[in-house]
Amino acid sequence: MPDDFNIPVRVSFRERSSLGRRMLRNLALYSIVVAACFATGSFVRGAEVRPKPAPQPKIEIIPDTRPVPTHSGHVNDTADVLKVEDRERIEKALAQYERETFHPIAVLTIPTLGGEPIGSYSLRVANAWKLGQKGIDDGMLMAIAMNDRIVRIEVGLGMEKYISNDDVNAVIEEHILPSFRSGDYSRGIQAGVIELMRLGRRFVVKKEDIERAKAK
Repeated sequence: MPDDFNIPVRVSFRERSSLGRRMLRNLALYSIVVAACFATGSFVRGAEVRPKPAPQPKIEIIPDTRPVPTHSGHVNDTADVLKVEDRERIEKALAQYERETFHPIAVLTIPTLGGEPIGSYSLRVANAWKLGQKGIDDGMLMAIAMNDRIVRIEVGLGMEKYISNDDVNAVIEEHILPSFRSGDYSRGIQAGVIELMRLGRRFVVKKEDIERAKAK
């Protein structure tokens, strides 16, 4: 027979099985090592990753810089924008209105808010002045910051059922600001007061209602 023909070495079944077991054992060992490396690598990476803390919102606290004026009547013109006769006319009308409806309406003018939002300032004033009948909360406040050119109307909780935010905005936009823009502040305030009195009559309060609320 020609000796240049290479015959593969035959391996017995037992020898193949032994070799297979060694290969499987080595493969299993390799798999374990690889798995350990991945596990270790994953753990290390996990330890290294630290999420950045979420930025905290900045809260700016504005102090109550403006003192609450003394409640000297229905009209408190501390900015001195009303003529004497106009102030007396509005005061008389609001006093008569409160006698008829029991609804107190106050007007306040100030030179400036000093950086405080008008919402917090007017609410402080309304609470300090205790506008509205006890247990009924039917008071209203028209606050005007002249230099800041801001007008706000605060409405008591009881009155909110009868005067909506849209109603209040309409009073400011349609009755007060047109005269303010032309420089006639007395006329604007009077027009706003007249409209507030008209809207306030939707809330009918009787004397017995007030006495019953006070007794609670």
